[in-house]
Amino acid sequence: MERNIYKYNDGTRDVFADPSVLDYRIIKAFDKENMKVIENQLELPRKEDGEIDWDGMSEDAMRLFADACCRLDPLVREAFEIAPFNKEDGTGLLQVEVIKIYMDYIAWKDSLKKSTD
Repeated sequence: MERNIYKYNDGTRDVFADPSVLDYRIIKAFDKENMKVIENQLELPRKEDGEIDWDGMSEDAMRLFADACCRLDPLVREAFEIAPFNKEDGTGLLQVEVIKIYMDYIAWKDSLKKSTD
């Protein structure tokens, strides 16, 4: 039986995570926010080639996107047990790196579902 273990780097070391435990921690952390609002604010306009259309975003959409990222960051840090960025010495992951870990995890989970369908 193949073991599906998720691997990510928390800024200091590689971490091997049990997806069931990680899903539980995500659910518990995300209970603190209205995730539907955050997900809607994270929706970005796309060009025909699939690239993000940064130039096509209104200032309001950009502001909502930034707000969603700021609200999502601490939730992902909690769920993935990632330490805060240390502004004194520059250690730790940046917000964009933290959100990328979450997005990569979602993509990984989707790829598992597709491979079992």
